Amino acid sequence: MNIGAHVRGGGKLVSSLEYGVEMGATSIQIFTQSPRMWKPSQYAPEVLAAYREAASTHPTITDTFCHATYLINLASADLDLYEKSVVCLIHNLSVARGLGSSGLVLHVGSHLGAGFDDVVRQIADAFERALAEADPTPEGVADCPILIENAAGSGGTVGRSLEEIRFLIDACNGDDRLGLCIDTQHLWASGFDYSSVAGTERLIKEIELGVGMERLRCFHLNDSKIELGGNRDRHANIGEGTIGGRGLAPLVGHPLIRNLPLILEVPGSGDGPRAEDVTVAKQVVMAGIELYDGVANWEESLPVTAAFTPPPVKSVSKTVKAPTKATAPAKATAKKEAKKSTKSTKKVAKKTTKKASSKVTKKVSATPAKKAAKSAAKKSAKKLAKKAAKKTNSKATKRAAKKLTKSAVKRTTTKAAKSAKKLAKKSVKKVATKSTKKLAKKSAKKLAKKSTKKSATKKSATKKSATKKSAKK
Repeated sequence: MNIGAHVRGGGKLVSSLEYGVEMGATSIQIFTQSPRMWKPSQYAPEVLAAYREAASTHPTITDTFCHATYLINLASADLDLYEKSVVCLIHNLSVARGLGSSGLVLHVGSHLGAGFDDVVRQIADAFERALAEADPTPEGVADCPILIENAAGSGGTVGRSLEEIRFLIDACNGDDRLGLCIDTQHLWASGFDYSSVAGTERLIKEIELGVGMERLRCFHLNDSKIELGGNRDRHANIGEGTIGGRGLAPLVGHPLIRNLPLILEVPGSGDGPRAEDVTVAKQVVMAGIELYDGVANWEESLPVTAAFTPPPVKSVSKTVKAPTKATAPAKATAKKEAKKSTKSTKKVAKKTTKKASSKVTKKVSATPAKKAAKSAAKKSAKKLAKKAAKKTNSKATKRAAKKLTKSAVKRTTTKAAKSAKKLAKKSVKKVATKSTKKLAKKSAKKLAKKSTKKSATKKSATKKSATKKSAKK
């Protein structure tokens, strides 16, 4: 077996080999530059040569894999981002070749809904440019292939299936410098169940009939925090996820897979793979080998790991959403109550002086002389407010009525009637005696009747009548 681990690169790179040795790994993976920055890491030719020499003569580390920057998106419709991604890929491949790497692992990117068929050609063009324009492989060193990694995630993520990866390779005329890296967590999240011998055999067959087993250069060995088909990239330590050691054993113990580099990308305690993670992975592979060797109690060889605790994301979201759904009727009820309150307020207002303007507005709404009627309602409210002010001994009421009348006169839009109602209400509230209120009601009724009769006439007649009436006043 060949259990590898992703390790930090380090300035002179050679130290990466020792990090692998410290945790008991027999292969390693490093980033060629910061995974989340565009700025490339520059390595002097002698630094690359020193690493090649150290790696080729190392007693335990057999393979070095490089991982390209996460920012690369070869499926982007943004031409600037696409060009930036191609240039970045070229640089990453140049460094990987200089290191004598066994492969450059790449996340292709996302078409963001444009459609896979629409981006195949531009991705193939990017591969061809990178393979042609990257620094040449040093003499006497095996060529470094670009290894397309299967992806997890929904939407426009490219490489979610082995079929999509086959299409990309075919678009490059089956270039031998393109290979495959399978991530066990991504495969699980995409809905491929390989947790039995039958499931693993189905996977092997799909690889053989698609890209070919010869293109499969390595695995990323990870458990999953996400359930089967969950479509999210969430790694867990081996045996501590939804796949478990029992689900990984049939895959990693298969005769065609057990000797491939199985590279850990697990979180460890927060800083990546640890020595104990490598030990656990080895135990799972051994249990898988026993399974294929026909050992009856092979499961007893599986490591004892922390029990898997399902992520609370879904249950929490349901708990949070439940009250939201439950309050929907309450919201509807609140709206109804608000409407009732509004109606109630209107009814109360109708019982006061503003009833006159309200009735006039309603009656004229269906007539051609709508604007004229609104004007009449406005004037009626104005006169009523003045009469109400005269019937009270309060100077403050007169001033309020005068102020409100001026505001009512200024309003000439369709909201005139409503404004008049509101202003009239304020005036009536300031009247202290019941007799004044009764008088105001009677006056409002008379004025409403006169306004209704005048609404059937032309606008000019209405204005003239209003002017005469004002003069008499």
